[in-house]
This record gives sequence, C-alpha cells and structure tokens, in this order.
Amino acid sequence: MEEGFVYKRKPLDPNQEFVVVRVPDKLALGQLITEIRGERTMAQLAEQCNVSPSTLSRAVNGKMTKPLSQELIKALAAKSDDPFMLERLVRANGMADAKTCEERKQMAHDNLSLREERLNTERKVKNIISTELLRRGKKIQYMERLEINGERRSQYGLRWLSSFALVIEDPKPYIWNFAIIPYTMEEQNGHRPPLPFYNARIMENLSGLFLTDAWEADLFATVKNSIVFIDPVLFTMNEDRFIGPEMNNEFSLLLLDADTEIVRCETYFVQKGNPEHKSIFAEPVTDQSEEDDPWGRPFDTI
Repeated sequence: MEEGFVYKRKPLDPNQEFVVVRVPDKLALGQLITEIRGERTMAQLAEQCNVSPSTLSRAVNGKMTKPLSQELIKALAAKSDDPFMLERLVRANGMADAKTCEERKQMAHDNLSLREERLNTERKVKNIISTELLRRGKKIQYMERLEINGERRSQYGLRWLSSFALVIEDPKPYIWNFAIIPYTMEEQNGHRPPLPFYNARIMENLSGLFLTDAWEADLFATVKNSIVFIDPVLFTMNEDRFIGPEMNNEFSLLLLDADTEIVRCETYFVQKGNPEHKSIFAEPVTDQSEEDDPWGRPFDTI
C-alpha cells in the first residue's frame, strides 16, 4: 500500500438486492427508525415512505413479527442524511447483499455457519428481553456493549463479557449489562460435550465480571449484570453454583425460552446490604399504544 493512502468505505448502492439471512435486531432497528424520524411525527415519516404509521410504530415499539421489506428499508435510508444509513438498516434488519450470500452458499464454511448461529442466538435473546421490557412500559436505550474505558477502565486490565447493554429508566436511569451464555445441552453432529467442558467455558466467560465485582466494585456501582442462559439444565447447574457468595453489586441469572420468546425465570445473587430484589419481569404487562415511543431521543451507540 502506498504511503499516505487512505481507504474510504463506500456506502451501499440502493439498487442492490438484499435478502434476509439472520434474525433482525429489533432494538437497533427501532432506534435507527427513531433517529431517521428526527423532528417528524411517525405519521409524516410513514407517509414519506409510503407505508402505514402502524408499521413503523410496531418496529419502533419492538412489536414487529418479521423483518421489514427491503423496499421499506431503502425508503427509510433515503430519508436520512447519514450516507451509511442503508448499511446500518440492512444489518439491523438481518439482511445482507444477495450476490454475496449466493457466493457464500457455494462455499462450505463451518466456522461461518457457527458464527451466524451464534449471532442469531444473541439477537433472539436481545429481542426477547427488549420486548418483555417494552411490554412493561419501560423506557430503554440501546448500547452495543458495556464499555471498558474512561471511568470504567480496570486498573488490572480486567475485561468482562458484555453481549449488549441497555440504559433503563426505572425510575432513575441505570445500565443493565447482559452476558449471554449461548451453549445448549443438545447434541451437535451426534456429539454432546461433557459438563466439565461447559463449566470451564462458562467460568472463562464470566471470570472478568466476578473479579471486577470483587476487586473493583466501584466500576459496577451504576450497573446491573445479568447472565443469560437459554438451556434450563445449564441454568439450574449454575444457579446452584453461583447463588450463595455475597456480591458487592447487583447480579442475576436469567433463563429464557427461545421457543415461546419469554423470560422464564430471574434469580438474584446475594448482594451486600441489599438482601431483597424485585424482578422487572415479575411486574404486570401494561398495554402500550402503537403510537407511543419508548426509545426517547436517539443517541450514539457505544
């Protein structure tokens, strides 16, 4: 590469064809639509995109049941001043370039398939949690992950698992970090790894969270950490292991049912000075109008 050469990424061509390849990211998609809307009403944006206001409201409120059409994605991108908005919308909607996808189909790539499966699992978890919170009238803001810099930089170089994070207003704002454990006890290719394998991998993923709470508790002073399981056997096993020692900050275990798309259980760790916890997911579901906007104003993701 010649000295002084600067690589410039080009925006996606709106004439490209896009296809759905993974689960949409409802959180990211809803916030992108809110960002595009700006000072317009939802009805005004919907009219400009030639779609019903209820369609956009369902997407913003996390009530969409399938990906948005590529026609709507392109129309929304055209209403934004961000030259890369189409790329952001395509990614959040679970889409990819059709030509590239066809080329990948010709290549047998197990690692790529595993990566897509892991990404789909994480998006399902994010969608389930955000939908359950929105159904209870909670205002949420989306973060890609809990940052490890600035005020939250570890002096020991500790890193922690953060699959994604939310800013919750309940009523005071706080950060809720989610660490997803995507493993299941189901057989894959006729083989099921032994429990010691899962134990080692889970502890490897969570050690940074636990050490930070023990050694640098102030870094989590405004943070709630939840460890998310999708396998009931692994959840129960770790519930028995982890619920006992006192933690300095707020920690919980979540069990999700990916088939019914609900949070089945939340179990709290014992926290010093705060023996009682009430789960948000135990609160009653409130009816929310499709015109309500639970996102607040958009902000830059981290």
